[in-house]
Amino acid sequence: MRRWIAVTLLLLLLCPAARAEQEEVFSWTLQKGAEGVSAPAAMAIAQDGGVFVVGVTDDEDFTFGESRGGEDGFVLRLDASGRMLWQGRWGGSGDDGFTHVLETGDGGCIVMGVTASTDGDAQAARGGKDGFLVRLNAQGETVWTKCLGGTLDDELLSLQAAGEDGYIVCGQTASRNGDLGANFGGYDAWAAYLSGEDGKPLWVIRHGLGGDDRFTHAVASEDGCLLLGEIAEETSAATAESEAVWTARPVAMFVSLEAGEALWQVSLGGAGNNCVEAVLPLESGWLLAGDTNAQSMMMPTGYGGQDAWVLQLRSSGAVAWQRVYGGSSDERSHALLAVPSSGYVLLAQTASSNGWTQGTHGGEDLWVVKMSGSGTLEWQQALGGSDDSDPAGIVRNAQGEYLVAGTSLSQDGDIGLHRSVRTGFLARLAPNGNLLHTLKIGDDQECTLLDFQSRDGVIYLLGSMRSIDGGLLREEVWIARLAEEGAQAD
Repeated sequence: MRRWIAVTLLLLLLCPAARAEQEEVFSWTLQKGAEGVSAPAAMAIAQDGGVFVVGVTDDEDFTFGESRGGEDGFVLRLDASGRMLWQGRWGGSGDDGFTHVLETGDGGCIVMGVTASTDGDAQAARGGKDGFLVRLNAQGETVWTKCLGGTLDDELLSLQAAGEDGYIVCGQTASRNGDLGANFGGYDAWAAYLSGEDGKPLWVIRHGLGGDDRFTHAVASEDGCLLLGEIAEETSAATAESEAVWTARPVAMFVSLEAGEALWQVSLGGAGNNCVEAVLPLESGWLLAGDTNAQSMMMPTGYGGQDAWVLQLRSSGAVAWQRVYGGSSDERSHALLAVPSSGYVLLAQTASSNGWTQGTHGGEDLWVVKMSGSGTLEWQQALGGSDDSDPAGIVRNAQGEYLVAGTSLSQDGDIGLHRSVRTGFLARLAPNGNLLHTLKIGDDQECTLLDFQSRDGVIYLLGSMRSIDGGLLREEVWIARLAEEGAQAD
């Protein structure tokens, strides 16, 4: 029997010490689940102001639709007022789940994830773990399903619309057959261009050396598609006494949509550990953010540990500029935000209390860095408490303020007192980075915030609520629409 939890207005207390008045923070919230785990993974804001939400569920109570067996991928479609338009679940007798979702031009969506099934909605899977895609129409009905991979494990990490009605997917594969062809050794990076009409691969590209390689991001443009990933380079050969040592090096490859041919390819970063975590398309090129501990003539001076790394890549593949930000401990990049005519904002984590980092609270803090168009640091703000905090996302509202969402184990600092469980929080920063106030989310349940997005003045927050129900873990989907007058369409 389906169980619905009513959509409610929520007036919550904002909690800096100097501010105690109540304010309407959310237009509505929805919490949905049953016994077991129903874990959200991603959302997409629809053109009509509603939202698509995807994830994985092992619910056997038909809360998200009829079970296919094991874990299934689920999709929820809500309108702008929080009313459920349709829902469903897809998979087979094995474990399946969805990790990405995009709205399609007809008002439906395409969802992507993984399947370990070879039956049900995944009859075409070849074994191991395969990439799993489903296209749905505006009523939530299946248009087509597609499994991508071979007989070993294959994973899809990015989904991007491309061309008039096509999609670029990319990830990593250990297979030597199926859709993927020969293997270069270990895991290979691979990408495919799919027809939106039936999901058929129009081309597949595979890249690698002898180590573990992967494509993590695909960004389509009118001229082609940028693929970003990591290629393992052998730094020392195997001997009788030891195995070969491989180091991951970021790679950028630009391919044509027509033939999947590489038009150029460049290696990024320096000697050491480097990775790209976020990409922001620009008018002529891309802004990339990641992490590095490289120190060489090719890289700006690092500050110790793993530092946040930002670079601008021209459309030709040349590096326009690059910067590192951090302290003596570790920093990790999470997301990028464009600020029109003013530069960029980086959302990261920091465990440092020196170098570029100032005002940290201990543990890992959320770290907001404002930089100019050439990467010069203009201001920074650390958010958190004495324990660790994880970022969910950042948006900019119509007033030019920054809204930052995350999750923390802290009971102090910017988070305030709460039970000793993971608590979601929402911070509001002035245009100059000063903290205005913070809001706790999930005092009565363990809350993890996962995604935070804006589109055309609409802002959504996605997370999960966890509790122990009769000695059993219960995890439910939590969705909220913010009662903001509008968000900047950056």
